[in-house]
Amino acid sequence: MNFNYGNTGFFSSPPASNSSKRTITATNNSNTNANANFKTYLMALIIGYFVTQLIYPTFYKLTSPTTSHEKMIDLAVTLVLASIVYVVTNVPEISWVFFIGMLVGLNYPAFYYTQIEPDNHNTVGAQATKDLLTTIVYVGLVALIGFLLYLGTTSVGANYVLYFGVLVLMLIGIIWSKKGFYFWQEPDNPQVWHRSSGQVIKFGLSFTTWLVAMMFVFPTSGQGGVVEMLQLCFGFIMGIFVGNMSYKGTDYLVKDQMAVQGPKMMEAPGTGTSTGEQDQMKWIMLFVICFNLALFILYFVKQS
Repeated sequence: MNFNYGNTGFFSSPPASNSSKRTITATNNSNTNANANFKTYLMALIIGYFVTQLIYPTFYKLTSPTTSHEKMIDLAVTLVLASIVYVVTNVPEISWVFFIGMLVGLNYPAFYYTQIEPDNHNTVGAQATKDLLTTIVYVGLVALIGFLLYLGTTSVGANYVLYFGVLVLMLIGIIWSKKGFYFWQEPDNPQVWHRSSGQVIKFGLSFTTWLVAMMFVFPTSGQGGVVEMLQLCFGFIMGIFVGNMSYKGTDYLVKDQMAVQGPKMMEAPGTGTSTGEQDQMKWIMLFVICFNLALFILYFVKQS
């Protein structure tokens, strides 16, 4: 018997027919394009990560609070989380629209940390401007998530409903498993309160944008520039994620709070900061419940 198939070697497959060759060639081309797209995606994120470290100190006068060792760890975490997003959302071929959105998104953390987050707006006008900017950000985020939910339920269907439900359950589990605070008074001086260490919920830029990126769904085709708009929004969200990871590092949904002892805690529990944190939790949970209801309503309307 002759087991020699030309120069292909003993363990190679026998020569395929013409139709099989065309199928194999098409598959190989598809795999090559997918690999090239993934490389383009990762290279854009890596370049954006290091460009942020050059732009922020130079133009925005922002110095990163992380060390050089932490930056390398943050880079690795960035690439791992971004790769998860790529696999889960099935990112289509990267276009120039994605890069425009990413360039804008890379600068958003600097805008956020200089204009929105600081609590140093002493005048009424400055505080009103901060409130307006905060409202615009929240409205835009809610509108984007709502559009993604509608697109996912109408184009993917039950699988997206299940996927989104898993994300919501993950959030609820994290929120409910956080360590709470407890308070006590000094027996000899009831006016002095003590607070134990605990954890609070805070949606930082890195975690929030990564979670929103995980919600993206890309249809194979769309009318009226839907695919292009999605790529623009996706690039913007990933730009914020990379920019914040480069500047401030990894943040998590749960933040540790140290214990406050004696006169340092001037307010009784249930007032001031404690009430603000509890009210924030109530609004977050209400937000999650409303989106779950909207999701299931859209799903059943589509099915009917």
